[in-house]
Amino acid sequence: MKKVGPHPVPALALALSAVAAMVLAWRRLLIDGLVPVDGNVLCVTFPNWRLARGLWLDGYLPLWNPLRNMGTPYLGDPITMALYPVQWLLSALPDYASFTRSWVVVHTLIAAVFWAALARRWYVEPGLQVPGKSFLIRPAEVAASLAGCFNAYIMVRVVFPHCFAAAAWVPAVLYFQETGSAPALAAAFALQWLAGYPSFCVLTVLLSLGLALLKGRQGLMLLARAGAISLGLCAIQLLPFVEFLTRSSRGVRLDPSFAAQFSIPVPQLLKSLLLPQWYQLSPSMTGDPAMVCFYFGLAGIGLAAWGAWKGGGRERLLAVMASACLLLSLGSHLPGYRHLVFLHFFRFPNNWLLPASACLTLLAAAGASRIRRPSWAWACVAVLCVDLLVFAQAPKSAWARPEFLTEAPALASRAMALAPGTRIMHTEPLLQRWSQGMLETEEDYLLMRDFLAPSYGMAFGIEEASNLQTLRLAAAQRYSRRLAEASAPQELADWAGIGLIIGIEEGEGKVSRDSIRVTANPTPRQRLFLPDPSLGKVSVLGCKPGHATAHATLSRPADLVFSETHHPGWTAAIDGKKAPLGKWQDTFMSVEVPAGSHEVIFDYDPSSFWVGLAATAATLLLLAWTALRRR
Repeated sequence: MKKVGPHPVPALALALSAVAAMVLAWRRLLIDGLVPVDGNVLCVTFPNWRLARGLWLDGYLPLWNPLRNMGTPYLGDPITMALYPVQWLLSALPDYASFTRSWVVVHTLIAAVFWAALARRWYVEPGLQVPGKSFLIRPAEVAASLAGCFNAYIMVRVVFPHCFAAAAWVPAVLYFQETGSAPALAAAFALQWLAGYPSFCVLTVLLSLGLALLKGRQGLMLLARAGAISLGLCAIQLLPFVEFLTRSSRGVRLDPSFAAQFSIPVPQLLKSLLLPQWYQLSPSMTGDPAMVCFYFGLAGIGLAAWGAWKGGGRERLLAVMASACLLLSLGSHLPGYRHLVFLHFFRFPNNWLLPASACLTLLAAAGASRIRRPSWAWACVAVLCVDLLVFAQAPKSAWARPEFLTEAPALASRAMALAPGTRIMHTEPLLQRWSQGMLETEEDYLLMRDFLAPSYGMAFGIEEASNLQTLRLAAAQRYSRRLAEASAPQELADWAGIGLIIGIEEGEGKVSRDSIRVTANPTPRQRLFLPDPSLGKVSVLGCKPGHATAHATLSRPADLVFSETHHPGWTAAIDGKKAPLGKWQDTFMSVEVPAGSHEVIFDYDPSSFWVGLAATAATLLLLAWTALRRR
C-alpha cells in the first residue's frame, strides 16, 4: 500500500489527549474508584489475585493450590498467570483496586503503543521518522490506538485480567513480526502465553500466519523460528499446563455443544456491527456480556471499509480475515459449524472477535491514512474516538466499591472458624443454577458473594471441594460426581474433609436466600487420616501449598491418606526415606505406613516444572549468547 502525506500533529498534544481518553473510557475505575464485580470477578479474578499475592509474598513456589477443588496444580493452570512478569510487579500493590487500575493502565498503554507503532510502520511515510519529525503523529496511528484499545470487545474483558492482558500483546506480536526480529517476536508470543489465555494465543498465531503468507517463505521462516524460541521461553509453564490438561476433565478436544458455548446469534452480530450506540437502544444480549459484547462503531467500520477499498493486497487479506472471523463467531448459528472438527479444541466462538477486531483496527488505520485532506482525516478520527468513548460509558457489568469484594461475608467467617483443612462444598444443583443463570439484580450478586460461590471463598483462605472452573482434575471431578449422587455414603464427605455443605432446596428453580441451605457436617476428617481410626493416631504437623507433614503412631501397618487430589509430581517419604505413593478411592494420595511411630511427608516437586525450567533457562542462555556473538 502506498504511504501518503503525513498530516501530523505534535506528539505531546496527542499524549495528553490519549490520557484524557483513557480516563474517560475507564471513568468508573480511574475516577470513581469502583471495580467490576460480576460473577467472573467473584469466582475467578478476585480470588486468583489474592492467592497469587499471598503465594509470592509468603515466598512459596507457585506450583500447587490446596484451596481449589480438593487440591489442583497452580502453575499448570494458565488462568492464574503464575509466571507473568506484570503480575509479579503489581502483586506488591496493597489492594485489589490499585491492582485493577494499574493492570488496565499498563496493558492499555502496551496495546496503544504497539498499535500506533505498527500503523506508523505500515502507513506513515519515511519522512516522519527523520530527526525533527519523529515526534509528529498522524491520524493512522491515533486511529489504530483508539480502535485497538477502546473497542467494546476489549473493554468488557476487564473482568478477566488474563484475557485483557493477552489481548494487549496482539499488536506487539504483529509489530515484531513486521520488524523481522525473531527473538522480539518470540518474547511477545511468550508474554502473551504467560498472560494466561491460551485461546487468544492460538488465534494470534493464526492471525500472524495469515500475514506471514504475504511474505512467502521468508515470512513463514520468521514465524517458525520465533515459534520455536517462544516454546522454549514458555516451557517452564507450558509443560505443567500440558500435564494438567491431559489429566483434566476438560480434555483436549471438546464436545461440539460445549465447544459452541457463547455463539453469537446473527441478529446480535449485525446489531453490534451496524447499529450506532446499540447498547443504548437495545441492550439485550445472548450470553455473558463480558464474553459477547462487541462494538467497533460506524466510524470505525467506515474507516475500515475505506481502508479495504483503497488499500492493497494486505488490506484485502485483512478484510477477508475479519469477515471470516466474524462468521466463525456465530458458532452454532453457522451451518455446519459442529462438523468443523478443528474448531473443537477451544471453547467460545465469540473469541474469534479478537482477530476480527485486530483486523478492523488495522483497516481503520489504513482508512485514516488514505484520507487526503488533513482536516477530514482528523475529523474522522475524532468521531471514532467520541463514538467509542460514549459506548464505554454505559456499564456492561456491575460496578461497586472494592469493599464489596474485600469484606468477608458472615459465612466466610463461619468457615474460617472451622478446624484447619476443613473444606466447604456447594451441591451440584446449586452449582448448575449459578452456572446457567444470569446476574440481573443486586441481590443475585449478593447471593453469590454471601454464600461463597466457588471459588470466592478461596480469597479468604477457605478450602473447597466443589468448583465452577473449566480446567479441573478428572479424578476430583469423578469424586464430586460420587458426592452428588443421592445414595452417596456419608463417608465420602467425611474423607474429603467437608465441614459445611451449601445447597438449594429440591424443586426450587431460582436461587434465593430462602431456598439456600447451609448444613454443617459434624464428622469431617482432618487432611491426613487413617481410613480405620482404630488402627492408631495421626497428628498433622504442618500443611502448606505442595507440602504436608504428619506423625503417625500405628498398632499395625495401614494406609495413611492425604486428602488432596493425586497428580504427577507428588512424592511420599516415611522417616526421610521415599515410599511408594498410592491412589486412594481413585482420587486422594496414600502411603502404607508400618506399625510404630513414624514421620510421614508428602511433597509436590513436579519434574514437568524442573524440565521446563531447564528448557527456559537454556533458551535464555542461547539468546544471550547469540546476541553477544552478533555484537
